Amino acid sequence: MFSSLSALSAPLASILLIMLGVGLYGTLVPLSLRNIGAPEWVIGLTGSALYAGMVAGTFTMAHFIKRVGHIRAYTACAGTIAGIILCTGLYISPLTWIPLRALVGFCMGGVYIVIESWFLDAAPLHRRGVFLALYMIALYASQAAGQLLIKLFPINSLNQFCMASMLTCFSIVPLTITRIVSPDVHEPEALTLKKLYTISASGVVGCFGAGAINSAIFSIMPLYFGDSGYSEHALANAMASIIGGAMVLQYPVSYVSDLMDKRKVMYLLSLMMCLICTIILALPVRMEVQLPILFMLLGGATFTLYPVSINHTCAQMDRKHLVEATQGLLLAYGIGCIIGPVAASGLMGVLGRNGLLLYYICTSAAMAFFFIHRSFHDKSKGSPQVSEVALSLPTSPVTAEVAVTSLQEHDTQPDSTTD
Repeated sequence: MFSSLSALSAPLASILLIMLGVGLYGTLVPLSLRNIGAPEWVIGLTGSALYAGMVAGTFTMAHFIKRVGHIRAYTACAGTIAGIILCTGLYISPLTWIPLRALVGFCMGGVYIVIESWFLDAAPLHRRGVFLALYMIALYASQAAGQLLIKLFPINSLNQFCMASMLTCFSIVPLTITRIVSPDVHEPEALTLKKLYTISASGVVGCFGAGAINSAIFSIMPLYFGDSGYSEHALANAMASIIGGAMVLQYPVSYVSDLMDKRKVMYLLSLMMCLICTIILALPVRMEVQLPILFMLLGGATFTLYPVSINHTCAQMDRKHLVEATQGLLLAYGIGCIIGPVAASGLMGVLGRNGLLLYYICTSAAMAFFFIHRSFHDKSKGSPQVSEVALSLPTSPVTAEVAVTSLQEHDTQPDSTTD
């Protein structure tokens, strides 16, 4: 246990530092564009560019990592992100920020592959769920803390971008000085969305919907708070509450999803999103500020839908196809991330600040209807057979490759039970 923690100390420190910087930068982008008078659709397009680049990076960076290794690949990606953050701080322009944001997303795809594959490779098989939970908690905690850094300097200050770039640069240090050998990388093959939808329609729709909602939270939600008259401190606290909710509810939701039909859990999460947004829509702004728990619950529901959707699909897959399945689900999630900011910003442009909440309500209600329909539709077929091995919840193709290897290792172990 101690040796495994030592092997993970370097990637854990790196993900904490880079998510502090990237989390701060992600909130600065829409607020800075709004300050120069950019329309909502441009801000939404900037957010979509990030996720388009991330999808491309996740599907192509594996080849680069295999050629140069984990540490060099991470150094190249993190260094590029740090440089881009400084460039965007020096010159605020939607025309240049859109391709730069796409490049940041491309590099972040490589960062996720490096860190996640390292985590799952170093963690022992019987402790993998615990270590993955540690990774997810660290990820969301760091992102939430990054929102609070907005309080230190004015939004238009170059100091904000310098701080985000500095934290990203510092994240390179832990990996470059570690003596632990990095994991091997295998190149996965893709499974088409059409085949994947046939196997698990709910899983595909859940990943797509999670992407459409999560991306709008990061890209457009700061505009909602700004248009509502939130102070910079209140805005930072609200964004931190949303991401903190994802950290707090990660384990409880995963635990419940192992005890019941995961489609019902996905339905309940979607219904929870719809109800919370309806309540927020009906409240005056002053009451919103005084009830940050609503945003915490909203974040907890939205950011747990994706791993539950993946787990639901993987439970129905042949183990040898888990890599391809996860890559297909990531593609569905990425498509939702690309569409989400543009659609949400479009509604905000037409309906004002409440357009974002209406977008969440419509999207979550549609998902809730779909999940409950599929649950009743497939009831006659019985519940999907869940693997006897607890599946990790991979979020990139390389992570899934490690998960498959672990399952194969489990299959080769002799049965220790007796009659």
